[in-house]
Formats: sequence, C-alpha cells, structure tokens
Amino acid sequence: AQSISYVTGGIGSGERQAMNVAYGSWPVKFEFALDVGSYLTPDVMVIYRGQDKILELSSLDGPWLYVDLTPGKYTGYAVYDNDIKKFSLEVGKKGQRRVVLMWKGNVPRGDRNEGAGDDKS
Repeated sequence: AQSISYVTGGIGSGERQAMNVAYGSWPVKFEFALDVGSYLTPDVMVIYRGQDKILELSSLDGPWLYVDLTPGKYTGYAVYDNDIKKFSLEVGKKGQRRVVLMWKGNVPRGDRNEGAGDDKS
C-alpha cells in the first residue's frame, strides 16, 4: 500500500491562511461545513481508489484536509454526528480539486468548534 501525504487543520483564519500558502498547490482540498456557514471537523474521513481504501482518518485537526493524491478517480465519505456524506472526484495532472462536504445544522457540537455559531470565533 502506498503512503498518502495529508494535512488537516484550518481552525481559525490565521491557520487557514497559512495552510493555503503551504499546501495550495496540492491536488485535492476538502472543506467540511454546516449549511449555515460554519466549519466543522468530521469524525471520520475515508478515501478509496477503486476498491482499495487508501486513507482513513478518525482524528482530523480541523475543517480542512489537503491530500496529495496522484491523478485518477477516487470515491469516499466523511461522517459527522452519524451523518454520512459521500463524494467522488477525478484528480487531473494540473490544478487543485476542491471538494466541499456540507451537513445540515445550526451550531456545531461543542467539541472543537466551541462558540463557532456566535460570530466570535
């Protein structure tokens, strides 16, 4: 099995800006959010290439995930609060694919997103 490079984070605008600079050239960027506009951190994230599971994360550090995937077709899913969102994407030789997975909701759970719904974060 090949090793897949990835970086998670994006809590706070300063960290998101730093990640954009450092990893903006990586081929895939996932963003996880509620439909009301606040970011969230999923509980689980899984990526497949064909039938092969190539990445499974159960402790992400924030609402952004950059993954260094080689060109090809991928599928997968993320889970937040027992709600599964599936995705499929094709990675090309150039440019970045941005995948936004969105859940319905009001205010994120009080884990790492404390206060995210009151515009003070």
